[in-house]
Amino acid sequence: MVFAPNFFGTTGSSTTIDDMTVIVGQKTVMRLVRNDSYDGTANAIKSFEVVKDFTGWTGTLTIRHRATGTSLLGKSVTVTSPIGLSVSLSSSDTAFALLTTDEDFGHHPFDIEMVSGSSKQSAVKGIAIITKDQTTA
Repeated sequence: MVFAPNFFGTTGSSTTIDDMTVIVGQKTVMRLVRNDSYDGTANAIKSFEVVKDFTGWTGTLTIRHRATGTSLLGKSVTVTSPIGLSVSLSSSDTAFALLTTDEDFGHHPFDIEMVSGSSKQSAVKGIAIITKDQTTA
């Protein structure tokens, strides 16, 4: 499996998502199943705890293919509190149409970039582990 190390970095934030997410060192590991919803009904909304107050900022969660750098997902992030960010994902968001072979699944870099005017900051960086849904594979 190939990783794109330039996508990974360390952050000073602690990150909590749900029971399927762990912290490895300073990197966040987010687990997603293809075609599953993370909307608060089917699965928990993906939530992140950060150390900076992003109130008034806008943000985007981006997952990129580990080998090609092609965007697999771009989704708006909601600021839920001075230290909270969240993103709701529908099954169409997690369809990951560009993942076509078994080898395409696995680890892919992600980040959440927050923007306020001309200021930009990567609030969270990590690895998204994307697995196939065996029912609809």
